Amino acid sequence: MASTVLATHQVLHNINETIPEADAPGVGNHVVPYANFNKTIGPLDADSTPPAKQIYAELLTGTTTLDFTALVRSIGDTIDATGQKLQSISVENLSLTDVIDVEQGGANPYVINDADDVQVPIGGTVFMHFNDKLADVSPTVKDLLFTIAGGETANVLLLFG
Repeated sequence: MASTVLATHQVLHNINETIPEADAPGVGNHVVPYANFNKTIGPLDADSTPPAKQIYAELLTGTTTLDFTALVRSIGDTIDATGQKLQSISVENLSLTDVIDVEQGGANPYVINDADDVQVPIGGTVFMHFNDKLADVSPTVKDLLFTIAGGETANVLLLFG
């Protein structure tokens, strides 16, 4: 039996800045909340726009090329995302020493950032939501390369639909 996916992405900024009386005359100490930068995407499921049909969430160790037509998971069936688009990606760099590069890979590259790679800083996280704008996965458009130095690791989440 196939699994079902329900996804909601939230980018939450709990940031307040207190501006002193001297810089905001007549209002006293003024607190500015930056909640207008918060973003919720979803809920997404198989019938939403964009859709969410399959999820790949794994710890990667060392440089790895992921083939979106044969994603082996530690829990659940192998994923074949043929005919679907990568809707979002989250990469957490667990390395203490090296940046992680995410880029089109192999003989059948899947492009997520034009021809540019995405660099995930040491200890950092990058999240990208593509809103149904990338290519469909196919036998000739399917490979994404994660350059992870040495035995370093990264948490990777891919949402397809």
